[in-house]
Amino acid sequence: MTGGSYLPTGIGLLLFGLGAGLAMPAATDSIMGTLPTSRAGVGSAVNDTVRELGSALGVAVIGSVAATGYSGLLGDHLGRFTDLSGATRAALSDNVGAALGMSRQLGRSGAEIALLARDAFVESMRTALWLGVGVAVTATLVTLAFMPRPSRTVATADAGAGHDREERPAMS
Repeated sequence: MTGGSYLPTGIGLLLFGLGAGLAMPAATDSIMGTLPTSRAGVGSAVNDTVRELGSALGVAVIGSVAATGYSGLLGDHLGRFTDLSGATRAALSDNVGAALGMSRQLGRSGAEIALLARDAFVESMRTALWLGVGVAVTATLVTLAFMPRPSRTVATADAGAGHDREERPAMS
């Protein structure tokens, strides 16, 4: 499993970049478009807070899923190495860096443990990233279903009714 092509990861990163590049400006415009110019600072602060909170939660959740998956996968494989102590198993299952470092000191079974650690890491990251894809697709569908759309009849009715709305500067 290890040593595979970078192509699937590269395609995933390309699609993520395209999606984020298309979604973030539209989300910012949607938030800022609902506020008068005098409240633009509040809108900008809310927008930045939501973006940063979402990023932090995404990293935390995907990282936790990956770490838990790695630990479980490698722990299952280590069961066949009867000469390992409980402390050694726990240290190997903690993270891939520790497993690769320790595998050099484990004699003839070390090379196999290093390969198993790499495979467990790749598989756990694959699972975690597919979870991220699922969340992104769900968020897209929810947004498409529930995000309000501008209505021409409402804008015309507001303009004709004499409602004053502060002009906001064009975003560049």
